Amino acid sequence: MLPALLGTIVEKGSSPGGASALLNTLNSPQVDANLPDKIGQLLGSGGGNQLVNAGSGLLSSLLGSRVNSLTGALSSMSGIGGTAANSLVAMALPIILGFLKKMVGERNLNANGLMSLLGNQTRTLQDEIDPRLSKAMGLSLPGVGQATTEAVDTAASGLNKAIPWIILAIAGLLGWWLLRTCSADKARRVAEETKSAT
Repeated sequence: MLPALLGTIVEKGSSPGGASALLNTLNSPQVDANLPDKIGQLLGSGGGNQLVNAGSGLLSSLLGSRVNSLTGALSSMSGIGGTAANSLVAMALPIILGFLKKMVGERNLNANGLMSLLGNQTRTLQDEIDPRLSKAMGLSLPGVGQATTEAVDTAASGLNKAIPWIILAIAGLLGWWLLRTCSADKARRVAEETKSAT
């Protein structure tokens, strides 16, 4: 799921118009650049629903009709329900965009710089995205011209190194949240069945 989301962001930012629209999204109050640093605290305090709500508002602007394709494929591949798959995608998106917003702000990148930064991730992501998700979403990662400034080159190098860690960290946190949610649901069902039997 996470490489597919990153791939969608790369694809969206592969044209000047798409990069400008993505930059506008990143600069909006909906995206919190500090979120990646406080995600553990947020999930630990039961803020998962807050993340889901934040991500739900961003999903339509980023994925459009692909949301159902992605969550449907995830549900089929993993065996989790469609609602849970949608929640996982919605939770992950604000974290990814928050990390990207922080990097763009630190490097003071404009739309062209963002386009070059994202284009440099194509090769890395092509090997990470599950072909079943690429096919379901109709995802294609076009090549983008090489970065032309030192700031973009440095940011691209940093993002290349960070992508595996971003994926691992978010996957671990979302897996923990899903396990916790499933356990709570199971305990609730057992309690309800016990109450019904008495």
